[in-house]
Amino acid sequence: MTAQPQDSTQLILIRHGQTPANLANLWHGSTDTPLTDEGHRQADRMGQYVYDNFPHCNKVYCSPLERTRHTANALAKRLDQIPEPHNDLQEYGIGEWEGEHFNSLKNKHYFFDKLKGNPHFAPTGGESIHNVSHRVTTAFHEIADNHKGECVAIVSHGAALAIALATLLHQDYYEWNQFQFENTSVSVLRMAPDMKLEIYNSVTHLTT
Repeated sequence: MTAQPQDSTQLILIRHGQTPANLANLWHGSTDTPLTDEGHRQADRMGQYVYDNFPHCNKVYCSPLERTRHTANALAKRLDQIPEPHNDLQEYGIGEWEGEHFNSLKNKHYFFDKLKGNPHFAPTGGESIHNVSHRVTTAFHEIADNHKGECVAIVSHGAALAIALATLLHQDYYEWNQFQFENTSVSVLRMAPDMKLEIYNSVTHLTT
């Protein structure tokens, strides 16, 4: 890997491994969910892949939820580190609708229609897409500013990562449906001075 420009930070963006909620198509945002056995296997293979291909990665951040912490550990242990939890990397929490099936969210609660119509709409006890965009992109910028010229890993969640990339790359968080992240997928975002998505949703470590 080539050296990083002095003022450029390379963020390795990783989605957590498989969970029971993923298999059942349930929305678990703020809900703390463990990895499945397959999720642990995915995380282990991701950890080795990132360690082998990004030897200059020198820090691992993660959402504080169990599924991201355990995924992050698979990489951090190879770097002789402990992942650093960051609250603003958590998933999009939807309050009273946590644990609902995606079909129910769409056809019963009209969740996706409501958030499209109002960026500040939030289910009772949950967040708005506007708030998620603000906190996750703020975390990205904060981490990048603290690691100028370095490469760091961020282990987060599918919706949080999609909303952040839509905001940073398209200046429109409603473009989040352009970004789909497989479990333990690896994406690489170069921050300042020229923001660029260098790798997107790579899961080669799961197929080789």
